[in-house]
Amino acid sequence: AAMTLSALIADDEPLLRKALLEELNELMPELDVVVEAADGLSALESLRRNPVDIAFLDIRMHCASVLDVAQTLLDTWHTSSNADRHAPLVVFVTAFDEYAVDAFEAEAVDYILKPLTRERLMVSVEKIRKLLKQRNDLDRQLELETKLERALAKISHGDDGDGEQGNKRGIKPLRSIRASMGGRIHLLPVEDVILLQADDKYVSVYTSHQHALIRESLSDLLPRLPNESFVQVHRSSIVNLAFVETADRSSPGKMRLTLRGIDLQPVVSRSYRHHFKAM
Repeated sequence: AAMTLSALIADDEPLLRKALLEELNELMPELDVVVEAADGLSALESLRRNPVDIAFLDIRMHCASVLDVAQTLLDTWHTSSNADRHAPLVVFVTAFDEYAVDAFEAEAVDYILKPLTRERLMVSVEKIRKLLKQRNDLDRQLELETKLERALAKISHGDDGDGEQGNKRGIKPLRSIRASMGGRIHLLPVEDVILLQADDKYVSVYTSHQHALIRESLSDLLPRLPNESFVQVHRSSIVNLAFVETADRSSPGKMRLTLRGIDLQPVVSRSYRHHFKAM
């Protein structure tokens, strides 16, 4: 049997909420809609208190800041009290197409334009199922690799496996990052690391030719990285300054970095822009 998934629907029009609910009941019987909300902010507040697996949000509900709040919720998820569970998958259902770009920047899974059709919702349901399957497979793989790492740590430390913790207390600088890729543990030299990006329960580590995942928070990693070259640029990103080519301010209010060796262009939050004043 498929596992039950919890969901939230937020729309200020009761009839549209009801229509979406009925369609979802048929297309995704494993979905249990546990919260219905009439405005975006109360929906997001509820997500913080009682996380769900999937959230269907209407953007233009009384306040246009639903997008900002959704972005903040997802950005801060890994440092919140909910960090041990996955952030909700967010689907925006809206009558306005001008927010589509922002919605995808907020890492929405999908952006459905009203009027809602069954065919379009089916596409979204397929996307959600595919993402959940990938996530579960990844969880299982990382769980196995974490066990393997612990076993290796015990052997190499000749102790009860808390050698890593000991390092943290004395803040021993990292020379390499142990990361899992395809069922193997790799040691990535710190000087090769271009970008570290928190994503849900994991941190993605990027070098010019590798992308690996680790189960450690950015706040644990930052004090152990060489501080002359690694700086935090966003609550979910740390970059290696040695790889920064340009800091681009061309879009209003936003700064993006171009990094040598990878295509990703991390956004720099306002509070971290002082690192790039000279550029």
